[in-house]
Order: sequence, then C-alpha cells, then structure tokens
Amino acid sequence: MGLISLIISISCLLVSEVYAQSTLLLVDRSGSMKPYFEKGVVQDLTREFQNVLQDKGKIDLAVFSSEVYRIQSITSHEFTFETGRSFTLMDRALDYALKGGYKSGWMITDNIQDEPGSPSVGNTERFYQTLKQEKVHSVVVFPVTQSTGHPGLVIYGLLFDPQQIDQFVSRTKQLSEKLKVSYGTEPLRLKPLDENTLETVVEGSGSQTKPYQEGQEVRVSFTVRLRSKFDHLRIVDAKIVVPEAQPGFGKDSLLVPEKLAVDVTPTAVKSLEPGAETQSLYSISVDLGKISLKKGLSYYWQAAWKSRGEHIPIDIVLSVDVPKGNFGFKKSFIEKYGAKTIELAKASGKIYAIESLPQLLQDRVTSIRVGHRVLIRINYPWWPSVLIIFLFLLLAIGVIAGAWAMRRFNKASPGVYRWTVVVQANSGASRSCKIGNKGEVIDQDQLLGTISGHQFQTGPGLQLEAGKGPITLEHGLRLRCLRRGGSFLLVFSAQAGADAQQMRTPTRRRK
Repeated sequence: MGLISLIISISCLLVSEVYAQSTLLLVDRSGSMKPYFEKGVVQDLTREFQNVLQDKGKIDLAVFSSEVYRIQSITSHEFTFETGRSFTLMDRALDYALKGGYKSGWMITDNIQDEPGSPSVGNTERFYQTLKQEKVHSVVVFPVTQSTGHPGLVIYGLLFDPQQIDQFVSRTKQLSEKLKVSYGTEPLRLKPLDENTLETVVEGSGSQTKPYQEGQEVRVSFTVRLRSKFDHLRIVDAKIVVPEAQPGFGKDSLLVPEKLAVDVTPTAVKSLEPGAETQSLYSISVDLGKISLKKGLSYYWQAAWKSRGEHIPIDIVLSVDVPKGNFGFKKSFIEKYGAKTIELAKASGKIYAIESLPQLLQDRVTSIRVGHRVLIRINYPWWPSVLIIFLFLLLAIGVIAGAWAMRRFNKASPGVYRWTVVVQANSGASRSCKIGNKGEVIDQDQLLGTISGHQFQTGPGLQLEAGKGPITLEHGLRLRCLRRGGSFLLVFSAQAGADAQQMRTPTRRRK
C-alpha cells in the first residue's frame, strides 16, 4: 500500500509540474461570438495560436461563457458558440487561469462582459479591474477589427509568472508576425506601464566631460530629452521628481566625494507621444563637491603606482510620475480601433471600450524610472609619487646610517671582539696574559690593566710610553709599557664575532 501511495504521489507531482508549466488558451463561446464561429475566424485564430504556442511547453484549450470548460481540441462539440441565453464572464475565465497555476494565458473575445443581474450589457470595466491585480504581471492586446455589422475582436496575452517574461515576449513576437499578415493587427503593451517604457536621449555633446583633478570640485551638467518606447500610448502632464544618483566610488576606489546633490529642470512632461521625444530639454546637474584621496599610506602607495586616475560612473535615475488618467491611446489608434458603445462597435467593426483600457489598468500614480549613466575621469594628485620617492630616500639613508652606526657600535661594543694580550720582553720572549671576567689583563698574577669595550686602562704601577690612557684598542696594537724594573710590550689581538662572556678567560680564585 505504501508503494502504491508513493507511485500515485510521484505521478501527481509530475502531472502538476507539467500542468503548472503550460499555457492556457481561452476562447469566448458566448452567444455574441456566433458570427465569428460561423465565419471560421475563431477556428483560424485558435489554430494560429496552437501552432505558435505549442513550440515550447504545453498548451491547454478552454472555452468560456458563464462557465469555463477544458476541451481537448477544436474538433470537440463544445468548441462552438453557446445557443440560448448565456453570459460572458471574462473575469471568471481569468480567475480560472490563475487558480489553475498556469504561467501564461491567452484569450480570444469580443470584449463584451455580460453579467447576470446587470442592467445593461457591456460591463467590460469589471474585467479590466481584474487585470490590475498583482498576479497578472504583463498584459498585451491584439485588436482585430471586423467588417461592419459585428464588433471587433480582442486577443489578450496575459503573463502570470514574471520569470517567463523572455518566453512570453518571444511568443508575442511570433504571433505578431503571423497576425499582422492575416488580420492587420499588432501587439499593444498595456501592463506593466512602468518598465522599460522611457529612455533618455543626450542632446549635443551630452555628458562627456574633461578630466577632473583630485581636490577639485566636480560639477557635471548635461541636457537630455525623454523618448517614449510605447507604440500607441501617449503621456500628458507628468511630473519629474527629484532624481536619484549613485556615484561609483566602490570599495576599491581611492577617492571619496565631499557630497552628492542632483537636480533637474524643468520638472514637467507636458506631452509625450508614442515613439517620439519630448520637445522640452531637461538639464540635469550632479554636484559631488571636492573629490579627495582617501587618507592612509596604503592609498598613497596605490595612487603613486596605479594608473594616474579613475573612471567613475554616476548612475542617475529620473522618476516620471504619471497620474491616473494621464495615459491614453494616440488619436489615430482610437480612430482605427475604438468604439465607445456596443452599437458603434457593431456598426463599425471596431472594439468596444478599448479606449478606456489604459486608464483602468493604471494605478493612482505610475512612476516610470528612467536611468542614465555619466562617466567622469578623476586624476590622482602628483604628491603621492613624490612622497613615496622621499620615503624611499629616507629608507635608503636610514639603512646606510644604520650600517655605519652598527659598524661604529661593533668597534665600541665589548661583546663583538675577543681580545687576547701577549707580554713581549725586550729579549723577544713572550707569554700570554689572562683576561678576567671583568676584562682584567693579568700577567703572572699581576694586574696590568683592564679592557672595557675597546678601551684599555692601565693598572696600578704601570705607565704607558705613549702617555696616559685610556687607549683605544685595535687589532695588532703594540703598547710600550714602563714599570719598576724595566719595560715591555703589550701586543693586542682581536677575533671578531664572539660573545665577550664566551671569549674571556676567567681568573681563578686564589686558594
């Protein structure tokens, strides 16, 4: 029983995964769709969609009026208009797609919402309200006009999973190419209205600036126009709020700005037609104050040995706030596709209530963020190189002075040389003296003097022919000494690199 449950669970998981990755095509089969089924328009559009959408993933087919029904194919007996009194609930069809876990959905309809208990047919605004919910990430519309006598059709492309945006855009493009030839329609992007919809166009020499020097005040100014990336939507009476800016002084940068102030003038977008540029020029200024080199020897070192400066990007973001109702289709689009009433839609073959779609999909205020990057060059100061050279010179002088001092110290240090002393009589006979722990020079138990460091000081009863001591010792030094009973020579020899305590010959204590 456990194995069967496991198999069932895995099967359900696999089925749900395939189902979640599929696309749903919803076809309106209410009574008002009768002429389109009879002419084969619905069947032809469905085949076009199936040919394009089945190239990746799974596509499910459903029909709707008052209720939504999944069907296997267009050969199903339910794939036809519904006879008798029926309602058209486009919002219920949308809910069906959302609750089914689909990544995207497409809908073919005459755009007329007919609800039970409604005093009149055509409450399409209710459907538009459902399109505003966050679960619907993107909305694309294909308007399909008809011959006079019947309202036009609308094809809605709906994306529910933002991670599938690339696939959704690709499929929309493929459908556009096919539908433009067959039906003369094109896709209209209506949601989101704030993503990738405006861009800046630099005027004149733009934001190219001459290099700045460290310590200099950096003020960058340039002029741009705004360009619309919409195909059919126009913007009126929008406002540009105080822009944001983010200079690229990263953790590896050796420079730091004093401040950051950004401004733009003017701050109004009076009118921007689809695909066009604003007539107004917008002056953007960025003030970074003085640019300083970071304090610290490591920063000075890098500034001296790195390239002579940095290229600093400044990312500026303008926020264009469009109030509700200030998006609208351009006049030529309304004239080609729009009909305000069902009667006008039937008489002209145009689409009912499509002109109100942008306003109803829009939030209270739509903030469109427009990015622009400025690249500036800031040169490092000259003095870190001089400082490093000066420090090198100081170091070299220090090394030389240290070596000289060490040499002098070695000459004066008692622990560097081991001294041996020999007494040489006038007859030429010689004998070695003993060196005591405190540097005493002893000849046959008689103290001749004391060695302290590199100095020799005579003891009691001993005189030097050269004069009074102390005498600075050198290797091979020969001193003529005088004492009662005659004279003799003291010959000093030195052995380098030995410790004084190890080299001295200790005196034995007399018993």
